[in-house]
Amino acid sequence: MNVRVPEPCSVRANLRVGLSRGNQARQTIGNNRPVAVSRGRPLSGTLIHVSLQELFEQVRSTFPTISEAADRLHERHWGSDLKDSLSPYAWFESLANALNAEMSRGADPKLHLALFSHLERALDSSEEVFRCLDVAFVENLFWQIPSRKAAPYWQLLPSRFRTLYEEFHRHPPVQ
Repeated sequence: MNVRVPEPCSVRANLRVGLSRGNQARQTIGNNRPVAVSRGRPLSGTLIHVSLQELFEQVRSTFPTISEAADRLHERHWGSDLKDSLSPYAWFESLANALNAEMSRGADPKLHLALFSHLERALDSSEEVFRCLDVAFVENLFWQIPSRKAAPYWQLLPSRFRTLYEEFHRHPPVQ
């Protein structure tokens, strides 16, 4: 069994140089495709195997409402020409910020359950997808969201994302 640890990568790499997640092991199987390990066993469920670009396109087409909100936030932050500045890493950060806006306004978290599930199933597609979802998406969720507004989303967030969040922030967003 080969054990690999994802290297840190970030939209804000200059702020996070040197961070690592030494306790997040991943193993490879027959075709050398990375598979998540949960207490030594591959996780079950229907996994999807996509490139980061394919995941980006899938999310935008499958979840148009939240994607449009992410596009607006992305354009506001990165400039008016969305296509030229559209890095999937930066866009997934904008997606997290769009979800934060939903939390702030008290939107029903069940509206985004399918999105969370889809992203979790894609988590082990590749190291690039894993790093992007970990660093650009999960680490930016719940940013400056009051505990009472974060709680319903935290309860529905897949456990793997909760673990990644807590490993980075060292505590959950709810008290």
